[in-house]
Amino acid sequence: MKKVIIIIAAIFILKYGLEVKASETYDVFSGGFASCKSLTWNTVDGEYNYEAIESIAQWNGVSSKVKITKSKKVPNANILLSIGKVDSPKSGQLGLTSYYLNKKNVNNDKVWDKAICVRYNNNYDYRAHYATTVHEIGHALSLAHCTAEALHKDPHIMHQGVKTKYTPTGYDKKKLKYKWGN
Repeated sequence: MKKVIIIIAAIFILKYGLEVKASETYDVFSGGFASCKSLTWNTVDGEYNYEAIESIAQWNGVSSKVKITKSKKVPNANILLSIGKVDSPKSGQLGLTSYYLNKKNVNNDKVWDKAICVRYNNNYDYRAHYATTVHEIGHALSLAHCTAEALHKDPHIMHQGVKTKYTPTGYDKKKLKYKWGN
């Protein structure tokens, strides 16, 4: 009888696509900015960049504890974006985010005061470029790659690799709120 109930439950979950939660923890870095309430951003060259503006906008408003505004001066920005300025050092590598404290590179388990997000120049289409920029900004906000992908119906913006989502999903937004608060 017990086996029958388990089989029926499994069929029900598969058929109706219920999300199975392993726990209420999310994939986030233990480090990050001391606060995300008043972060600033700019492009590394200070140029106007629509992709940067739209990608930042995807994270603003998700949590009242996260606000990112454009810095008037490049050196003062907490988040620096390099969008399509550098060729990918490895085949298939889409982007990279690095973290700094007092101009020294630190790991993602430390506090940082600057993040540099690079979206590499490659042969992917605009949607993949845009999704990569949104993804790299997610890393700057302490979001890690999704490790429990099998537990979720669809890939998320923080999924590693080429994206099929171009904006943060409900799961990505929950991760941000988990890290920084509502």
